[in-house]
Amino acid sequence: MVKTAIFGTVGIIVLCIGLYFILRQTSLPKFQKAIGRIESVSVESEERIRYFYRSAYLVTSYTPKVVYTYEVDGKEYRGYRFSLPDDFLSESYEEVEQMVRGMRKGSPVQVYYDPSEPSYSALVLERGTCDKWGMPLFLVGLAFCFLTGLFFFHERAKIEEESRRAFPPC
Repeated sequence: MVKTAIFGTVGIIVLCIGLYFILRQTSLPKFQKAIGRIESVSVESEERIRYFYRSAYLVTSYTPKVVYTYEVDGKEYRGYRFSLPDDFLSESYEEVEQMVRGMRKGSPVQVYYDPSEPSYSALVLERGTCDKWGMPLFLVGLAFCFLTGLFFFHERAKIEEESRRAFPPC
């Protein structure tokens, strides 16, 4: 019974994590597209401390910084966010530089914006790594819970059978 309880608990935890990621992905607004103009392009660096076991070391991360303007319903907006749902961050300067290589000041760019809040925008929409795992985690958790039910009823039947043998009816 203890193994079944552990198996069931793991199943419920995995099921909840999967459900969280599914709900997170579906709660993102439905973005619309607009054509914007690039105002400036650069690669910004940021130094952060990364902890690994008992050591700490300094890491330089790079992110694309693109300022762009776009128009929605006759009103002009200025955007700074490169990607959604999370800003892009890399430890490779070359990778970030390659991403912004074709972007030049004044050139047109496709902008994704939230129609209910047009100032919320980005140039790249992508699902995060965790969001891609939402449905598989949910299904694995569901399978764990189903198997837990099977194990529980099997163990219960074994206990009842042993009980009948130990205490036969008179």
